[in-house]
Amino acid sequence: MIARRADPAAGDRRGAVAFVTAAVGLFLPSSLGGRMLRGLTTADLVAVVVLLGGLVWLRRTTDRLARACAVAILPTLAVATWLSPFESYSPGLVALYAALALLYLVDLREARLGGLGERGLLTLHLLLAAAGLAVVLDATLVDRVLVFGYSAFYPSLVPRMVLLQKPVLTFGTHSLAALLFYFLFLTAMAAHAARRSLPWLALIPTHLMLLILLRSTTSIVLAACATLALVARARRGSIWHGAALGLLLAAAVVGVVAAVGWSDRSIVGLLSYGLLGDERRGFVARFGDRGLLSSTIRYVSAHPWQPIGITHTDQLYLGDSGLLMTWLRGSLPLVVAVYFGLLRFFLMNLASATMAVWLWVVVVAAEIALVPLQYFRFVALLPLTVVALNTFESGCGAPQPELVGRGGPRA
Repeated sequence: MIARRADPAAGDRRGAVAFVTAAVGLFLPSSLGGRMLRGLTTADLVAVVVLLGGLVWLRRTTDRLARACAVAILPTLAVATWLSPFESYSPGLVALYAALALLYLVDLREARLGGLGERGLLTLHLLLAAAGLAVVLDATLVDRVLVFGYSAFYPSLVPRMVLLQKPVLTFGTHSLAALLFYFLFLTAMAAHAARRSLPWLALIPTHLMLLILLRSTTSIVLAACATLALVARARRGSIWHGAALGLLLAAAVVGVVAAVGWSDRSIVGLLSYGLLGDERRGFVARFGDRGLLSSTIRYVSAHPWQPIGITHTDQLYLGDSGLLMTWLRGSLPLVVAVYFGLLRFFLMNLASATMAVWLWVVVVAAEIALVPLQYFRFVALLPLTVVALNTFESGCGAPQPELVGRGGPRA
C-alpha cells in the first residue's frame, strides 16, 4: 500500500479554517442590547456547523469508530424523539448534535498553523487576556460590550458576572469560561515550550490568574491542574523557573482562598465548600435532594430506557449536566456515541496520546455539572486547540512514538 504524501498547503488550509471556526464561535454576538435573540444564536450555531462541514470537506477522518459514532448521533436522537412522552420540540438541538457529529468526522492530523496563523493565534490569546483583565479591573467599556452583545442563558447572568468582576468574556458563565482559559493555558504552555517567546511566556501566568479569578468550582479544580503542570515543567527547568513557580503558587493559594471565602477556618471545610458548594452553587445546588436537577434525576431513574430526544417539557430541568442530558435525550446509545466519539476525535487528531486522553478526561469531568459539548462556542474552539497543540508539538522536534498505531503514520 502506497502511503499518501502529505500536502502542507492542505494542512495549512485546514489550520486556517480551524482558526476561523474558533474566531466565529468566540466572537459572534448572542444578544443585542443585552436582549438574547434566538435568531442570533441560531445564526451563530449554523455558522459553526457550516465551518465544521468545511473542515470535513477538506479532509474526513478514516477512523471507522469515529465515523460510526458520528453517524449514530442523529438517528439515535430521532428514535428517542419518537419514544418521548412529551410533545413540544426544541429543533435547535438538531444543529447542536449535528455540530458534534461533524466534529467527530474531521481529520486534523496534518493540519498546522503557518507563520501567519501563529501570529493570529498569539493575537487571539492577547485579545482574550486583555479583555479578561479589563473585566477584572472593572473597565466600563468592556463590561458594556459583554452585556450588550454576549448575554447568554438568562438575562441577569452576564450582568451579574461582570458586576462580580469575573472574566467570563463571551462564554457567559464562570464555569464554562474556566474551560476556555484552561485550554488557552495549555496552548500557551505548548507555544512557549516550542517558540521560547516572551509574549507566550507572559500569557501562561496571565491565563492562570484569570482562571483563578473566575472563582467557580470548575476554575478552582482546573487551576490546581494548571499549577501541577507548572510544577512538572519547573522540575525540568532552571532556578528562575522555580522562582517564578513559587510566585505563581502563592498567587494560586491567595486566589483560591479569595474564590471560596474563608467562612470555615478548617482546611477540610474550605475544600468542601470550594469543591462541593452549597444550596446556591456547585454540585449540591445541582444534584442535592432539592437541587435544580432533582426532577430530571428522578425521571431518568424511573425511565432509563425512555429518552426524550429533542422534545421539551417544563416538568424537567434541561441543563447543567451534559452527562445527564445526554442520557435523558438518547439513553445509553447516545452516551456512547457522544463520549466515545469525543475520545476517538482526540486520539485520532492529537499528536500526543497522553494529551488526547487528558483533554477527554477534562471535558467529560466538566460534563458532569456543565454542558460544554452542547455549547457552540466551546465546540468551535476544539479544532483550533487541536491544531495549535499539534503545531507546537511538531515544532519541538521529531514526532512522538505515540503517533504510530493511531491511524498510521502521517505520511
